[in-house]
Amino acid sequence: MFHLTKRYLDAIDKDGNSWILYFAHLKLGPFLFRYSSVLFSDAKGNVSEESSLKSCSLPLIQDTININCNPLKISGTWKKTQNGICLILWNTNEGQELVWNCHHPSAQVELTYKGKKFIADGYAETLILPFIPLKLPLEKLRWGRFTSNNTSLVWILWEGKHPLNLVFMNGEEYNDAQHSDAGFSFDNGNWNLYFQHSILIRNGKLGEVIRKYPLLKFLFPKNLLRSTEIKCKSLSELKSKDELYSNGWSIHETVTVLT
Repeated sequence: MFHLTKRYLDAIDKDGNSWILYFAHLKLGPFLFRYSSVLFSDAKGNVSEESSLKSCSLPLIQDTININCNPLKISGTWKKTQNGICLILWNTNEGQELVWNCHHPSAQVELTYKGKKFIADGYAETLILPFIPLKLPLEKLRWGRFTSNNTSLVWILWEGKHPLNLVFMNGEEYNDAQHSDAGFSFDNGNWNLYFQHSILIRNGKLGEVIRKYPLLKFLFPKNLLRSTEIKCKSLSELKSKDELYSNGWSIHETVTVLT
């Protein structure tokens, strides 16, 4: 039996220091695999990444998420500032459901990383995948989040046999987004998010993590393992009918699955 629970948290401060954290538990029959990582990009764009296969519990989902991961030298709190969103993104013919729980679309973050304290804006979500990824009908993915003092945006674009086009602005759903590498528009073009200055965080293969678990390779198709993942952070402007509404930081990614 395959069952993956992946907790994702991020944070970015006003200077552009950013953290992306993963906590994953994979049940494979009677075995439980644990993984945690932190991807740090400082204000100048210098990137470092650390991961651990040591036992690490999944952070509990509550209004304030607490983490304390000694192997990654990071601890902190993610305090929810908006109501969450929970959707079934896809289900198999057998009724297995891919659940996306965006429990913290916006959060106030206080964290300590390698002995230094930071205040930041953050985000947190959980994916629950109870079936092997071979079944996912996905060819390309765009995902991201934007936060400012008064606004949160979360977006998901799937291309493939089961297309999805979702944008949530302060919890309200839109389904007509037009995406490009420079940002996207939605609500019939009334709203536009522009990436003003993008800094590359990662450009690599999805299989880099799986290589740590050689026994798991048979569960993932080779084209997926060789597919590319590009992560960026961007100073962003949200405009309403060409007038500036708010500005802040976005963290976003594009995944291209080889066919």
